[in-house]
Amino acid sequence: MTNAVTLELTAEEMDLVDWCVFVRLEADSEKPASSLFKEPDERATRVKQYAAEVATARYLNIGYKYSDSDFRNYDLEPYAVQVRSSYYEMPHLITRDNEKPGAYVVGTVRAQNYVPYEVTLWGWLPFHLCNKPDRWREGPHYPGYWSPVTALHPMRILRAQIANGDYRTANH
Repeated sequence: MTNAVTLELTAEEMDLVDWCVFVRLEADSEKPASSLFKEPDERATRVKQYAAEVATARYLNIGYKYSDSDFRNYDLEPYAVQVRSSYYEMPHLITRDNEKPGAYVVGTVRAQNYVPYEVTLWGWLPFHLCNKPDRWREGPHYPGYWSPVTALHPMRILRAQIANGDYRTANH
């Protein structure tokens, strides 16, 4: 049994996700193709990314501000929170050696015709607990440290820590 939290996205949140995806894909269309991360379905990838970020922001009671996901920034500024997303029912939280300290969250997004309607937030870990040698996998697309959902902390703990002022980017 996990401590997962499932949220249904509101119509406003679905519209926000759609807008974020549109802006990101427009920005990407102006970049050289060689500089872009290649996914079989880039739109679906962006839908799950932004839907998980929006749902996490709502659950943590912090405002969501669109980011182009520049790796120099955190997903949920001004908090040191990174959000990973998946369409898999029991995902892993995947991290790599060169990532920033902070809280890492993983969520599963359910969508139909590119419209996300539900996000399950499986849990989170502080970065220093993510990269354990026994979790390393080469993986076909994502070599890194794969933390199973059974290793994650409940989302309610992160929400309490955020409310207490922890994980502000100024502290990381």
